[in-house]
Amino acid sequence: MRVSEERAVAALRCLGQDIDTRSSRAGTAAELQVVVAVLQWLKSQGHQGEGTVPVPVRILEGSGFALRPAATTVYLDMELDTEEDVQEVVHEAVPSSTATFFGTELLSTQVLGPEPFTACGPSESITLRLRNILQEYGEESDLFTEMVQNAEDAGATVCRFLLDLRRCRKATSGLLDPGMGACHGPALWAYNNALFTEDDLRNITRVGAATKEGQAGRIGRFGLGFCSVYRVTDVPAVLSGETLLIFDPNGTHLGKHIPRAGSPGIRLDFSSRPRILHAFAEQFRPYHGIFGCRLPKPGPFPGSLFRLPFRTEEEALTSKICSEAFGTVRIQSLGTSFLGSNRLLLLFLRKVREMSLEMLPDTATSAEDTMPLGRLRRKEIRDLGTPGDPLSWAAIEQLTACEEASKTTWHYLVLVCHGDGELLELFHKNTQAGHPPSPPTAGVALPLAPTADGKWVPRLGAEEGQVFCHLPMPVTSGLSIHVHGAFSILSNRKGLWNTKERGEWNRMLLRNAVPVAWLRALDLLRSMHEAGELENYEYHIFWPDTNTACYPFTEAVTVKLIWTEDHAKGYQRAACILELLQDAVEERVNNTMQAAFQSVPFLPGKLPTGEHVLLPAGQLYLQAPLVGLIHPVFAPKVLGKKFSLPKEVESFLGLNRQIPAATVLEQLEALS
Repeated sequence: MRVSEERAVAALRCLGQDIDTRSSRAGTAAELQVVVAVLQWLKSQGHQGEGTVPVPVRILEGSGFALRPAATTVYLDMELDTEEDVQEVVHEAVPSSTATFFGTELLSTQVLGPEPFTACGPSESITLRLRNILQEYGEESDLFTEMVQNAEDAGATVCRFLLDLRRCRKATSGLLDPGMGACHGPALWAYNNALFTEDDLRNITRVGAATKEGQAGRIGRFGLGFCSVYRVTDVPAVLSGETLLIFDPNGTHLGKHIPRAGSPGIRLDFSSRPRILHAFAEQFRPYHGIFGCRLPKPGPFPGSLFRLPFRTEEEALTSKICSEAFGTVRIQSLGTSFLGSNRLLLLFLRKVREMSLEMLPDTATSAEDTMPLGRLRRKEIRDLGTPGDPLSWAAIEQLTACEEASKTTWHYLVLVCHGDGELLELFHKNTQAGHPPSPPTAGVALPLAPTADGKWVPRLGAEEGQVFCHLPMPVTSGLSIHVHGAFSILSNRKGLWNTKERGEWNRMLLRNAVPVAWLRALDLLRSMHEAGELENYEYHIFWPDTNTACYPFTEAVTVKLIWTEDHAKGYQRAACILELLQDAVEERVNNTMQAAFQSVPFLPGKLPTGEHVLLPAGQLYLQAPLVGLIHPVFAPKVLGKKFSLPKEVESFLGLNRQIPAATVLEQLEALS
């Protein structure tokens, strides 16, 4: 007759009661053997019993055992401290996997008090979700960008990286889990000098979910951007203050302490459980001395420290996230491209002002024996005044890159301002609909160079105009300057959304905030030129070229598109351009830019029918007798009551050209 699982559990309970009534209060060796066999059978049947199944525990005297509900017992997977008093210790004859299956707690887990991360986001497995996200992040160097982004959002001013090539001795004890031994080899460290808030800690544990969208002042999407670290590691860890987060989505390194499938890691709190540090000292030994970290000694770490142990060949074979291992050559290649791909990384950031990369060779005897590989610094040379908004600023910024024995410096006039009008209306509309975009800001960076006598000159033709959403994107605008906007971007930062509401938001930024920032920056250049601070400056140097601008960035320079949607705004933009064109007074030469202005439709004209249009200067004449009967004429009145077009600008645009005799005859024929 087949015995049911319930009858087997009932038999164990009866045996336990019988043992408790004996004078010795102990089970025999033969009974122990039978009990372990029954437990193994119940385990094979998947019968967990919610912690109520009796398991053998040690008794204080003798070699026998008693039976107690699994949930009330502890399994000794580490040594007890002399002062610890654990009553119900599982008998050593029971395998740890069997005991934990029925609900017994490991002593190491009791000491750690780990808080498992809560799984969130889509319903597919976490490892599959991460594998899919990594397909969007094509380069391992993307993780430098994501780490700087997280540092900026945390309010840090410094972000430092360290390639640690040390291979720590293989630990046999003092680890959180035997599987963590694989993490004691080479690693990438990332440090910033800001502490995580409780919200930051909670957000970063939501693996694969976008958690910072729409938060004012936040440029990242913590859950998604942080996932780029899984390109190089399976077990990232984050230390901030006295909190340590360890991620293990595969469940292969912290299996003892992750109670359920789908929980991607654990959180440890050293302040409430100080014993962790000396009970598992070997686990934290690689941290000692890294960017001032004192682990395994107690005390809060004054900042945030990420440790990304590089994926080994063995881990790559079993990883469900990424099958790419990182050997020494590939690790070192991260250092060779560090500055080349990140030169402009800090240009539009407001908080992070320095980032660096160092290397700790395998032969190092101390964590202080580092070798500098590259450093990038951003310094404000001159504050040009804030255009009146906390999110707006203007300055001449200096970027300095140091690599080995070389040092290179670049300068930019950077201006960031807040959008208004229709853009602000769209922002409020999207916010009310529950889809809040980032605050509607945009900016430009115009390259300059210092002169020996402390002045400035434009730096021309040195670089292609790049697109930024706070951080640089692999998008070329075709413009002569760098353009920044609070764009709606793809999750991997590789492009802009161009569809539906998100595409509309991007186009509105380009029509509204970007041109405003551009014109304000040009106005600052003109003021510097008039004050004698800017030399070799020609009014057209940083004007856009509609022939090279790429869509959708053409929308940032097209007055006609704005005029089509709102005549008043289009006229306002045209008036601003004409005002800046007054710099042409001293530039009475025929050049390609002059020809371009004569062919771009940005001037208000009046047709013989009385209808107003936008036309190129080459198709307009100044108002004169007869001319308006058949040809469109320039209509300055729509540009404002106080607007006056200087004679020099008229000449530059060719508006004051002589009317051909044939045209006069056409007018006379029309009159007759």
